[in-house]
Amino acid sequence: MYHEKVKTNSITKLPIKKCVDGKDVFIRVKLCNINLRQKRLGCAHSSVNLRFNALLDKIKVDTNKVNKIKIKFNQTINNIYLLDHKKGNLEKEYANLLLRNNIDLNKKHNLQNKIEDCVLIHNNYLNTLSLLKVELIKIINQNILKE
Repeated sequence: MYHEKVKTNSITKLPIKKCVDGKDVFIRVKLCNINLRQKRLGCAHSSVNLRFNALLDKIKVDTNKVNKIKIKFNQTINNIYLLDHKKGNLEKEYANLLLRNNIDLNKKHNLQNKIEDCVLIHNNYLNTLSLLKVELIKIINQNILKE
């Protein structure tokens, strides 16, 4: 979710805007490295989540357990997508605040805290995905031992 961060001027530290189709928009930092996005579950802008889902469909052992993992996986990914948008909106609100002449410090700190909360929640979602992978490997290993 790093890419939701608004790019700032290296000297003034103020958010950078550009005009797109007659509207001022903030410039965002780049997405993380494509090599990471191709294999790291939990990135909001990655096809790896779809590939993992397709892989789950191919597992034909303990289908009830695997389906429960798939449901939890998809719920977690959906939550990450929603969180990604929430953080993007908070970053935009924060950037707009920084461009004001009189900055409300309470609002600034409140927004900073909300953005930090998004990062912590995302980390929790990544931990959930990691646990689901471990659980899936355990199911596969148990079935290999049965054969």
